[in-house]
This record gives sequence, structure tokens and C-alpha cells, in this order.
Amino acid sequence: MGLIILGVFAYSLGLDHNPEWGRSRILMVLVGCGLSITMILAISWTKVIGVARRVAGSPSFRWLIQCQQVLLQTIQHSPTYRFLIGLEHGFRRIPPVSWIEADPSREAAAYGITSAVLVILIYTWFITAGTLTHWFPYYSHYYDLLAQAFQHGQLHLLQSPPTELTSLKNPYDYREREAQTGLSYLWDASLYQGNYYLYWGPVPAAILTAIKPLLAVPVEDQYLLYMFSCGLVVIVLLLLLAMRKAFFPNAPGWSIAPFLLGFGLAVPVLWLVNRPAIYETAIAGGQFFLIGGLAAAFQGLLKGKSTPIWLFLAGLCWTFSIGTRFNLVIAVVIFVVLVIWRLFQQMGRKINHSFISAVLALGIPLLLGGAILGSYNFARFGNILETGHRYQLTGPALPENYAWVTSPRYILPNLYSYLLRPLTFESGFPFVFAPFVKESMWPFFIHLPEHYYYSEPVAGLFPAIPVLLTAILPPIFLICNALKNRKESAVENRFQAWWVLLLTSGSLMLLGTLLLFISPSMRYLADVVPILTLLAALGFWQARVRLKNCPLLCGSITVLLLAAVLVTVIFGVLVGFSTGDKRLETNNPALYYQIASWLSRQ
Repeated sequence: MGLIILGVFAYSLGLDHNPEWGRSRILMVLVGCGLSITMILAISWTKVIGVARRVAGSPSFRWLIQCQQVLLQTIQHSPTYRFLIGLEHGFRRIPPVSWIEADPSREAAAYGITSAVLVILIYTWFITAGTLTHWFPYYSHYYDLLAQAFQHGQLHLLQSPPTELTSLKNPYDYREREAQTGLSYLWDASLYQGNYYLYWGPVPAAILTAIKPLLAVPVEDQYLLYMFSCGLVVIVLLLLLAMRKAFFPNAPGWSIAPFLLGFGLAVPVLWLVNRPAIYETAIAGGQFFLIGGLAAAFQGLLKGKSTPIWLFLAGLCWTFSIGTRFNLVIAVVIFVVLVIWRLFQQMGRKINHSFISAVLALGIPLLLGGAILGSYNFARFGNILETGHRYQLTGPALPENYAWVTSPRYILPNLYSYLLRPLTFESGFPFVFAPFVKESMWPFFIHLPEHYYYSEPVAGLFPAIPVLLTAILPPIFLICNALKNRKESAVENRFQAWWVLLLTSGSLMLLGTLLLFISPSMRYLADVVPILTLLAALGFWQARVRLKNCPLLCGSITVLLLAAVLVTVIFGVLVGFSTGDKRLETNNPALYYQIASWLSRQ
């Protein structure tokens, strides 16, 4: 409702200086309507079903149904319709197709695999600038630099900082560095006691160290990002298939595709692919291991009993996720606590041998990994919790007082940017853009705190990725059941409730970490999109079950979902053309301008 009010009265409230309705205001109102309708359906769905049944029984509605039947009969007798139906029947008689359609799980897998292949092809197309075969050099190869250091048995980089840098009174002050004419240094590296370090987690570099003897050239970060991104698509697919099979085996197989496409081609995720630097690589790697741990934990607890090998794999993946992106530690702690709680419930609330074995399987890799990461930090900076972030050579995003890097004062502006900030629309290709935030683009009720830094493009989750709107349904249903004191009786229902709690808690922790940070950025949203995609799929399936006695509402939600995924994909792909260094336009301008001309009809 708030979005509708803001959209309608944006000019009166001073939020929009243009009295005409632009695309952003229209989108805000549409999103607000969608949210309001979704919440109303979630809370009062039984009443809605009753009303729908009464409407269906009214004479006027029966007259509309008769008109519809006449129209359908007319269409069905047309030559075009008969041709298409014959084509469809012939296609379904093909042995592989009929074999897939005979089993709902195979059908879901077929839709999922097709969607995953499409997403990966689009990744390949973008990262190779439309060639599909040629990889263009990129400036970022930080993980390779760290891997080279590991090969030489040291933790600091082989490259030494210039004396002009180390001799500065305060080398961490970007203004003092800029005043030094001709000063060249490794941007965003951590400078400590005359050496370069990296504050990003060492796991990707450690993996690279193991395979570098097989490679004759340095490995740029873009190759690691591509592998992590493709792997993440596969893991999300496997987890969606497992969730559907466990909780909603009767859900249509095609329902896997919208969420996989919506996730893989969402603006923040494609943003990583189109700007494959160290920052984006760390995010993609962290999510690959984080969601991989979720998939392993799901399998380890699925059958109502623990499977130690899966729990060990979950602990290992979560250790690697922290070792890739340190800010994921809070979400991992929440996951571990909830997994142990679930184990305790499965063991009849008894601490027995099976419970201890399962906890050890989960905890041993986490404890060993934590000890290694703590030792790694201590050996570099003399503090097990210091990653080197406070020593980075960056710009205004690192204030004079490091305590200002995170603050509750940043929550409100970050909340607006990450959830509600609209995309911008222009008449020229690629039409849709993630805006560089300017001072005039903040609503009147947000007073920017001191030191807050907003120099990078960012757009909100709901305007940019409407397919995630159904992610709000599972927590709402969970709360409604709790308020009604409705206890889940079946094992599957109790496991589903726990899984919703796990995903909801994790997404809140991941988002909460971003809200406290000094600077918002589009790429940071990729930390929350995968887990919200899982919640969104659950929400859609839950809504279909609750509305199964009302085909009209069920069909309406399906239509809204398909429209939302279409908008999500279009936004993601179009914004991808202008992301970062404009990869396609820079490396393949002929193709870029050909596409621009075609889409602009010039």
C-alpha cells in the first residue's frame, strides 16, 4: 500500500519533480498493487475462495462461461487451431518427449535443464562479448596474484608497493595519494607493513594454486567468475528440483523454469557476469559455496534422519563460503544453529550417539576451516578477525574512522536502495538502466547520514526482480500457522516449516549485513537473490495448493508469475548491455550497434 501511495502522490510529496507519470512511478504502483494483492490472498485466502465460489454460481457468471465456451468452440474448429493441435500431438508422440511427459519429475527436470542451458548460454554470450568463443582480456587477476604468492610460500603478494606510496604520511587517505603525481599502486589491495595483501577470502586463490601447475598463463578473475556462476545455476536447479519433489510433487513441471530463469537472468546476477572483476568473483564464489551448503543440508535432513556425509559436505561448503566472502559468516552461523536444532528434533530431543555424530560431521570442517582462516589472518595482521579490509587502498568508501564502515544509521537509505529504488528508463538503447544514485534521487523522508557513500549504480529488488515477490508468502504462511496454533503433523510439513524458517532467517541475515554497510551497490544484491529465489518458488507452490479449489485465482497467480519473470528477464538482459565497462560495446561494437539499431528500429 505504501508503494501505491508513494507512486500516486510522488509529485505532491516532492519525490518526483515531474508532474507527468513516468515509467518508474507506474512500475512502483504496479509493484505496490502486486504486493497488496499477494498479502491479501495470503492472509484471507479462504474468504476469497468462498466469494469466488458464490460468483461462479451466479447467473451472470454462468452466462459469461457460456460465451466463453462458444468462443472456444469457434477457435477449436478453425484450421489454424487444428494444425497446431496436430503438430503438438505429433511432437508428444516422439519417444523421448512421451517418456519425459510420463513422469512429472522427469518433466520438471527437462524444463529445469533447458532453462539452465539457456542461462549458461547467455552468460557465455555476454562474457565473450557475443562471440561465444573468444575471451577478451580483463584487468582483474587478483586471485592469480595471490595464488602466485601461495606458490612461493608467502601470504603477501609478490608485487611490492612503490616507496612513494609507503613513504606517505597516511597512504590510506585517497586524497593524499591523489596529490602524489604519477603514483601507481594496486587499487583496493591491502597495504600493511610495506606489503600488499588481499582482504578477499583466500579459498578461490587456494583452488587456483592447486591447478596452476597445469596452466601456462595467468588466470584472470573472469574465468573463476564464469565457473562459479555456471555452477551456482546448476546448484539452484538441483535444489529447486529437490524442493519440488519433497514438498510439492504434484506441482507442474514447467514451474521450475520461471524461477531458474528469473534467478539466473536477474539484474544483479547478470551484473556479475558483465563486470567480471575480483569483487564480483568473490560474490559469485561465496554464493556458489553457500547455496551448495544449503543443498547438502537439505539432502542430509530430507528423509527424517540425518545423513553424516551430506552434513559434512554442508559444513565444508559453508566453510569455503566464509573463506571466499567473509561477510557470509553471520548467515552461516544461523544455518548451523538451525540445522543442529533440526537434528535435535529428529533425534526425539535427545542427545544420543547419532546426534553427536551428525553434529560432528557438520561441525568438524567448520571448526578446522575457522582455525585455518583465523591463523591466516593472524599471520598477516596479528589478529584472527582482521581480514585487511581496514587497510585497503580505496576511495571515500573507507572513512577515516573504520568504525564508520558499518552503522545502523545506514539502514534506512540502504533499505530504500535495495528494496524500492526504481530502474531508470530512456528512449535510447538499451532503454533500461540501473541508475548512478544522485542526491536528488533520494525521497524527502530519508536524511543521509554523515560518511554515507553512494557512488555506484543500484536498483531495488522489487522493481528490478518482480519474480521474487512471491518470496514474501512462505514467511507469511508460517506466521499465520503459528498465530492459529496450527502444529504441522506430517513429517514432510514439519520439515517444510523448518526449511522456510531457515531460508527466511538466512535471507534476513544476508540483507541485514548489506543494510549496515556504508555503501550500496548493485552487485551486493547478488548475495540475497539465490536464497530469495528458493523462497519465491516455495511461495508460488504454496499459493497453488491453498488456492486449488479456486481455479480462477490459481490461474491469475500463474499469469502474474509468467508476466513477472518476463519483466525480470527483460530488465536483466537490457541492463546487462550497460553494466560496468559496457563489455559488449567495448569489445564487439559492430554487434552492439547492430543490436541497438534492430531494437530501436533505426
